[in-house]
Amino acid sequence: MFFLYLASFFAEIVKKMPKNIVVSRKNAIFAVVLLITAIGDAENDRAMLEAVGNPVVMENGTPELKEIAKYITKSNEESGVAHALREWVLK
Repeated sequence: MFFLYLASFFAEIVKKMPKNIVVSRKNAIFAVVLLITAIGDAENDRAMLEAVGNPVVMENGTPELKEIAKYITKSNEESGVAHALREWVLK
């Protein structure tokens, strides 16, 4: 949920950007999407993982999802989400 909130926050900023700014709104939105991290482990997470710049798949995730992952984190039993946030989001 935090990442969806963050994306919404950045989208609002982009909407309020002056139209004559050098960076186009489309490019700014694209840059924000590249910064977003999503974490998943099952096929129902595929669309979300494919839509972001930093897809993270849990160690217990499917092999097909691991192929599209930028990072693979620890399993659910090893607090993989917390590990991913510490390693790739909060640093």
